[in-house]
Amino acid sequence: GGLLRGTGTGTIGILAKGTGLQHLRMNAGATDVEFATISNTQLAVKAADETVNSSTTLQNDDALVVALSASTNYAIIMYLVINSTANADFKYDFAVPTSPTAVGNRQHFYGIGGAASASGNLVQAEVNAVGLETDVTVLCADGNSHGLMMMAAIRNGSNAGNLQLRFAQGTSHSDDTSVLQGSWLLAIPA
Repeated sequence: GGLLRGTGTGTIGILAKGTGLQHLRMNAGATDVEFATISNTQLAVKAADETVNSSTTLQNDDALVVALSASTNYAIIMYLVINSTANADFKYDFAVPTSPTAVGNRQHFYGIGGAASASGNLVQAEVNAVGLETDVTVLCADGNSHGLMMMAAIRNGSNAGNLQLRFAQGTSHSDDTSVLQGSWLLAIPA
C-alpha cells in the first residue's frame, strides 16, 4: 500500500509507505511530499521497577537516559509512574551535558490521593521549576502509584552528552520510593 498524493507539478501518484520513525514532509524543492527519517529522536523506556529507600541522595535512573547532540534544540517529554509515601515523597532532577540552557521547564503531577479518592476526584498539583538541574520534590500521600509528566525545551550548548533522570526520596525513610516499569523519557530534536 501507499499514499495517494498530488505533486506540485499537477500530477497524481502513489507514495510508497514509510517505515518506523519516519514522518511525512514536503521535499526540499517544495514540489512533492516524501517520508523522511526523524533524526536523532531518542526514546528510553523503563523495563523494570527501580527502588530507593532511606536516602535523599539523587541517583542515576538505570534506564531513563538519552543522548543529546551538541548545538541542538530539543523538546523533552517524560512520563513517570512513581510510587512512594507521605513519609518519603519523591524527588528528581536531571544530569545534563555541560552548559545547556533550559529554555522552559514544567512539571505536572497527577494522581488519586487521600480523601479525594473516596469521592473519585483527581488530584492535580503543578510545579514550575527554573532549570532541569533544580531538584523538584513531589508530595506523595498514600503509597499508591501516580503519574508524573514533565515537558521541557532544551537548547543544548557545544557539548554533546546525556540527559539522565536522577531520583531519590524527598525525606529519608525506610519506606520504598520507586520509578516503575513503563516509565519513559523522549528527546525530540526541534
